[in-house]
Amino acid sequence: MKIRTTLLFALLAIAPSAFAKDDHYDGSDPLLCTVMTGEICDIHGCERADRQDDLGGVKHLVVDFKRDRIKSPQGGVSAAIGQQSQVDNRLFLQGLSEREDAEEDDARSWTMTIADPTGTMTLTVAGEEMALVMFGACAPIE
Repeated sequence: MKIRTTLLFALLAIAPSAFAKDDHYDGSDPLLCTVMTGEICDIHGCERADRQDDLGGVKHLVVDFKRDRIKSPQGGVSAAIGQQSQVDNRLFLQGLSEREDAEEDDARSWTMTIADPTGTMTLTVAGEEMALVMFGACAPIE
């Protein structure tokens, strides 16, 4: 009986570490984010964008914290992470986009919010007379 009690207390002491939160969304691990759906808005209103073509061809984004960049593996989208903050189990990233094939005055600002521990992601991109709102999820790249 004494061995069982000792074993039980040992398991209870170890258990909290087994359920400890993995901090994958704290800006230390690179992330692969998948865009699932979105909205395209202009001064006349918004419409749902289910096709990747409607979202500028963006399906996946890689968040590289070591290089302070977000980029699309499909090419065409690359953005420096200008600011990064973590508040209330959410990671907030902001910056300016740089499209490789963009016109001179085609700059856009963006904001990404990633929830911890779920990895759900909301990304907004704003430009002149337009905005994109994208929803998806992020997972750590191992």
